[in-house]
Amino acid sequence: MIDYNRFYGVANFRKSLNLINSFWHRGIFHERAIRRFIQLTSAASQYITIPEFTMQVDDIVSFTYQAPSATLLSGDYLFGGDVAGAQRALFTMQGTGLFSESGFNDTMLLDGVSVATDSAYPTDGKLHTVELTSTSINIIGTIGARYNGASTFDGIISDFKITRGSDVKRHYNLNETLATSVIIDYGSDGENGTAINSPTSKKFTKIPEGWEGENLITQYVWENPHTAQGEWAFISNQWVLTGTGSSSILRFILDQPEVMRLRGNCAALSGGDLRTTSGNIGADIDSTGNYSYIIPKSPTALEQIYKRASGSVNATIDKPILKQLLEYA
Repeated sequence: MIDYNRFYGVANFRKSLNLINSFWHRGIFHERAIRRFIQLTSAASQYITIPEFTMQVDDIVSFTYQAPSATLLSGDYLFGGDVAGAQRALFTMQGTGLFSESGFNDTMLLDGVSVATDSAYPTDGKLHTVELTSTSINIIGTIGARYNGASTFDGIISDFKITRGSDVKRHYNLNETLATSVIIDYGSDGENGTAINSPTSKKFTKIPEGWEGENLITQYVWENPHTAQGEWAFISNQWVLTGTGSSSILRFILDQPEVMRLRGNCAALSGGDLRTTSGNIGADIDSTGNYSYIIPKSPTALEQIYKRASGSVNATIDKPILKQLLEYA
């Protein structure tokens, strides 16, 4: 318990302040931050529309986005205009591996570092920040898509701001529960946007590396995985692999995030290592006990599965924790 008697008197002020700071850093007074992120899925043509905003010279557009895990096959719009024609402001990631823009300065800030606006975009699946400065009068009307809803972005965009001088005109935090399609504008304009085609909203908890989602392997998923091939059996709330030398996989989630953290316990293991991914990235279980791995999709379209590494492996695993990880760049 805190000894409040130590907080009395001017002479003890500095000592008391140091004590409070130590409690804060030890987490006694600290509550872990929780927020939601909106997941846009390109295959479902999900994006955000906002009431038309006409950019002026030197207006600043800034936002955070999740990078893809590999170079895109075609262009994705991070934001676009509201009408067809020369006055559309836009910023895209092209299939060439480069950013592309219209209506902005030749340089921008990427994670606080000045780079060319046509430089290569990151492919690490992490969260990156972008800041662009307008050079002309152009219109913005979409987030995560072209003006007509095409070329939709696949991933997360948050904290989308348009600033004029010291005035934050538009601020779409993009942290709604999406009980409705309304996207709140916290800026001075107060012009709310609209979520198109029902994107999902996911809850994340702040961690030192960034943000961590909720466990994707619920009890239902644990008992009803997407794929459980012949050597796997569900026994007494554990999955048991009885090896015969063939490669049987256990897959819980088919549609997996760009970056995941896997934690669990291996209750029994013999005959070799148990692999936790579709490829060999050094995420093999080689002994009983707890394990923890960060699993990215890049660079070889990895997915989280369980299977033998080689040989006839016998293994028993307890219910693991698999969470989407949004790491800071």
